[in-house]
Amino acid sequence: MNRDDIQLIAFSDIKLSKRRRAHVKGIIPITGIVVVWGPPKVGKSFWVFDLCMHVARGISYRGRRVHQGTIVYCAFEGQGGFEARAEAYRRQHMPRAERGEHIPFYLQPHMLDLINDYDALIGAIKPYGDPAIVVLDTLNRSLNGSESRDEDMSAYVRAADAIREQFNCAVIIVHHCGIVGTRPRGHTSLSGAADAQIAVVRDDNRNVVARIEFMKDGIGEGDVYVSSLIPIDLGADEDGDMITSCVIVETTETPRFVRSAARVKQ
Repeated sequence: MNRDDIQLIAFSDIKLSKRRRAHVKGIIPITGIVVVWGPPKVGKSFWVFDLCMHVARGISYRGRRVHQGTIVYCAFEGQGGFEARAEAYRRQHMPRAERGEHIPFYLQPHMLDLINDYDALIGAIKPYGDPAIVVLDTLNRSLNGSESRDEDMSAYVRAADAIREQFNCAVIIVHHCGIVGTRPRGHTSLSGAADAQIAVVRDDNRNVVARIEFMKDGIGEGDVYVSSLIPIDLGADEDGDMITSCVIVETTETPRFVRSAARVKQ
């Protein structure tokens, strides 16, 4: 195969670029694979959704500079729970006057086999322009194969990379941890391909604690973000039962770990 874009650059011509390098400084790079991992049911998806809404709305995140951009959120576990999550966010974080305004956030609610369907996903995204971030939530629900097999995980990473290359965007992969809880589940090729990795756990006060484990350029590495996950009542359904969801709210509490097996390293 001929490649006309292959070229050599002399050392004297290698110049520092001052282009933007992050959508959220120290957390989400402008382009690359970001792995957000942790035990089930600790608030990973809520935390990622809240972070992405800051990008979609162009709002600074915990003192970090944010550059606004389009979000495509692939909720592979379905739309029902996400509808409640979105409504809870509106009620908690958006003034009533802003709730009807267009926000560049798009939900993809169908289960996909990413390895075979990434081209179709790219085609579905293109009419909406180039996204800043594409979220794949979760890896397990979009991988038709084994997380532990080198071939399957490598193929999944290539599919995620194809999305990244097509749109020059960040791809956030939400993933679970193994039984021990010390690293992302499955083959290490996922962490090896990541440009950033973020661990999310609950501390002993039930706070959601996110720690930047590594960042390719080192900015933000080791930073910890602590949040409360609070329930929001959304009204009754057609049977008269209360619909509830949760939202992420910033807290200044210090993470507290006494008995937790999976913890954010201090």
